Amino acid sequence: MRLLIGSELRKLLTRPIVFVLLTVFLIGIADITWTGQKFGREQWQASVNDYNMLHDQVRTFANCAGRSGQDLADCHRIALIEWHDAQSFLAWGKSIGAAGAASQHPLGAPGWVAGLLGSAPGIVAAFLLAAMAVAAEWEKGTATVLLLAERRLDRILLAKGIALWSLLMGMLAIGTLLVLGLDYWYFAHAYPLTELIPSNNALIWYSIRRVATAAVVTAVAVGLGVLAAARWRTRGAVISFGAVLAATAFLGAPWPVIWQWTPAGVVASLAHYTSNHGIWDHAWPAAVTHPAPLLLRAAVAATLVGGLGWWLRSGHPRRGLL
Repeated sequence: MRLLIGSELRKLLTRPIVFVLLTVFLIGIADITWTGQKFGREQWQASVNDYNMLHDQVRTFANCAGRSGQDLADCHRIALIEWHDAQSFLAWGKSIGAAGAASQHPLGAPGWVAGLLGSAPGIVAAFLLAAMAVAAEWEKGTATVLLLAERRLDRILLAKGIALWSLLMGMLAIGTLLVLGLDYWYFAHAYPLTELIPSNNALIWYSIRRVATAAVVTAVAVGLGVLAAARWRTRGAVISFGAVLAATAFLGAPWPVIWQWTPAGVVASLAHYTSNHGIWDHAWPAAVTHPAPLLLRAAVAATLVGGLGWWLRSGHPRRGLL
C-alpha cells in the first residue's frame, strides 16, 4: 500500500494543475493576510485615536467651556454619550485588530492558513484534484493499466485519496511558511498588532481547532471526490458535483435553524468561523448559536455525509472497469 501511495504522489506532482492550485492558494493566503493585518491595524489605530481625543474632552469638558444652566447640562450629557460611543468603537477596533493579529504569531499562523483550506476553497481544490487524478484515468484509458497491476479498485482509490489529502496538508504547511515569511520581512513591521496578539494558550487552541477542521473537511471532500470520480468517470461531472456541494454551504445559511444541522453548519461551529467585522480568513458562512449540542449536530451531519458516500460508492463495482 505504501508503494501505491508513493506512486500516486509522484504522479500528482507531475500534473500542472497541482502547481496552479498551489500558486492560487498561496496568492489567496498572501492577500487575506495583507488585507487582514492592514485593515486590522488601521481600525485599531483609528479607534485608539478617537478614544484618546474624546477622553481628553470628557475629562476636561473642554467643549462645554463658557456654557451655563441647561445648555451646560446638555453639553455634559452629549459629551458622555460620545464617550460611551468612543469606548464601543475602541472595543470594536480591538476585535478587528485581534482578528488579524493571530497571523503575526508562529502559533497562530497555521490556524490562519487552515481557515482558507478548511472552507470552500479547500473543498473546490479537493474535487479538482480528484477529477484530474481519478476521473482522468478513465477518460484517458490509463485505468486499465492500473487495474492490471492492482486488481482491487478499492485499494487504488484509497491510495489516490491518501495521496490527494497528503498533498492538501502539504499546501497548508507551505502556506504557513509563507505567512511567517511575509510577517518577518514586511507585514509585522508595516502593520504591528503585537499588543493585540492573544495568549499562547489561546493561539494553540485556535490553531488546533482550525487545523483539525481543515484536516477533516479536506479528507471528507477528497473521499467524496474520489468516490464521485469512480462513479461517473468524467472530470466535468466531478467538478460540477464539488461546486454544488460547496455552494450548498452558502445557499442554506439564510435558514440557520436548519443549516446548523447540516455538515456546513457543523463545520462553521467546529472552526468558530465568524465575520470578524470584514476580516475574512475563510470562505464560509459564519457560525450561528444553536441550542442543540454540537456533538448531536455533528452526528447528524456525519450521517448525512456517510449516506452520500454510500450512495456514491454503490454506483461503481468493487473490481475491474465494469
